[in-house]
Amino acid sequence: MTYEELEKALYSIPHLASWLSFDFDPNSYDKFDDYLSSMGYSTDVSWEEMKVDEAKALIRYCISTSLAYRTKLVLDNNLLDKITNGIIALFDSDKIKLLTNVLFDGNRVHSWDPITESTFEVAFVIFDDSNISLLIFEDED
Repeated sequence: MTYEELEKALYSIPHLASWLSFDFDPNSYDKFDDYLSSMGYSTDVSWEEMKVDEAKALIRYCISTSLAYRTKLVLDNNLLDKITNGIIALFDSDKIKLLTNVLFDGNRVHSWDPITESTFEVAFVIFDDSNISLLIFEDED
């Protein structure tokens, strides 16, 4: 899946609020916080590091489930795999770091430290030595 195909697939997801991806200097966390702030997002967040498999499961969950009602959305499993693997493939597998603002048990989100004002939200910061992405899913009841 090309970057353009991945971006198109992500923007077809109704509850995807934000997908930002850009070059990154790992020594510039302040710049990232400034960027989040300039977009109106909170920077006062406790990020939890995740393993790749855990992050893939949570991304799949966010794409395929209403965060507000926990109902499954009808999506092709092949497309889910392509999107999830496409996101992870943007990063060096030896240096990837995945952070989220939620507690996820593999089946559902239990709590989160919000960066938006949405009723329900899951945010990811994914980075390696040269790239970073912010992925935010939001939902309202």
